[in-house]
Amino acid sequence: MTSRNINVNIVAKTGRYSSGLKKAIAETRLFDNSLSRLANSAAKLGSRAAIGGVVALGVAVTAVGVKGAMAFADFELTMSRIEGLVGVAADEVAAFSDEVKEIAAATAVGPQELAEALFFITSAGLEGAEAMAALEQAAMASTAGLGDVVTIADLLTSAVNAYGTEVITSAEATDVLVATVREGKAAAPELASAMGRVIPIASQMGIKFDQVGAAIAAMTRVGLDANEATTALRSIMTSLLNPTTDAAAALEEVGLSAAGIRQTMAGEGGLLQGLIDINTAFDGQADATTRVFGNVRALTGVLSLMGSNLEDTRDIFDEVNQSAGAAGDAFGVAADTAAFAFKQAKVDIDNALLGIGEEILPDIAAALSDVAPMLPDLISSIGDLTIEIGRASCRERV
Repeated sequence: MTSRNINVNIVAKTGRYSSGLKKAIAETRLFDNSLSRLANSAAKLGSRAAIGGVVALGVAVTAVGVKGAMAFADFELTMSRIEGLVGVAADEVAAFSDEVKEIAAATAVGPQELAEALFFITSAGLEGAEAMAALEQAAMASTAGLGDVVTIADLLTSAVNAYGTEVITSAEATDVLVATVREGKAAAPELASAMGRVIPIASQMGIKFDQVGAAIAAMTRVGLDANEATTALRSIMTSLLNPTTDAAAALEEVGLSAAGIRQTMAGEGGLLQGLIDINTAFDGQADATTRVFGNVRALTGVLSLMGSNLEDTRDIFDEVNQSAGAAGDAFGVAADTAAFAFKQAKVDIDNALLGIGEEILPDIAAALSDVAPMLPDLISSIGDLTIEIGRASCRERV
C-alpha cells in the first residue's frame, strides 16, 4: 500500500471579523467608561475593601449597595404616593419617613410594609400624629399576631372614621380588637378582616365598638366563624333598624319597641342588655323571638348570645369592655421572644439598606442614564461580531 501526505492550508477571511471585533471593543470601552460612575458610587461602600485588596468583600459590599438602592427606590416611591395622591405636604412626608423607620425598629415590622399601610391610613383621612399613632398601633397588633399591618390598619381607620376620634382612638380600637381575639376563638387575621363590615351600621345605631367585638367573640365561642358572626350581628342590627310590621307588632305586644331597644343598645346597657330585654319580655319563647328576628342569620346570632351560655356571654362583654392596655400586653409578650429579636435584627438591616440606598441612588440613576443610550450600539456590535465569527469558521480553502 502506497502512503501519501496531503497538506491542506486553511485560510480564513477575517477582514469583516476584525472590523466587527474592533467595533465591539470600541463600544465596550465606551460602555465601561460609563460604568465607572457606578464604580464611583460603589466606592462609597467598597473602597476600604478595594484598598485592602479584598475583592470578594468589595463585590459583596457593592451588591449591598445595589440592594439598598432598590429598597430605597421602592420605599421612596410608596412614600411619594402619600404626597402625590393623598395630598400630604412634602416636608410632612419626609418626617413620616423617619417615623416609619423608628416604628419599624420598635415593632419588627418592615419599613416597606409600614409605608404601604401608612398610604392606606392617610388615604382614609387620618393626618399627622393621628395617622402615625394608627400606624404604630397596627404594627404592634401585627407583631402580636393579629394579621398583616395593612388589614389591621383598614379596620382601625374604619372604626376611627365611623365613630369619630372624640369617641374612639386607634389605640382603643386596637385594644378592642386584641380583646376580641382573646375572648373568642376566631382566627385573628380573619377577624380583623371581617369586623370592618359591621362597623358602619353599628356606629349609625350608636352601638359601641367594644360591644361589636364582644358580640362577635361570644358567637365565635359557640361555633360561628368570624364571617358568620359578623353577618349574624349585622342582621340583628338591621332587624331592629328596619323592623317588619310583624316584628313591630310582636314587640308592642310585650310593651317594647324597636326604637326603645335601639336606645338601650346605644346607652349604658349596650347591645347585650337590649337583647336581654327582648328575651326576658318573650320569656325565652323561640316563636316570639323569630317574629322579631325572622332572618335566619339574625336568629342564629341572637340564640348564640341568649342561650344557656348567657352568663359566659356576660363575662365576655365585661372583659372586652375592660380591654384597655390589651394591645400593649399582647405586643409585650410577642416582643419577649427569640423570633421577635430575629425579625428586629432583620428590620435593622432593612433600615440600614434604606440609608445606603438614599446615599447612592442618585449616582446610580445618573450613571444608568448615561449607559442606557449606548446599549443598542453595543448589542448591535456584539451581534455583528458573532455573525463574523460564524462566517470565518465556515469559510475554509483547501
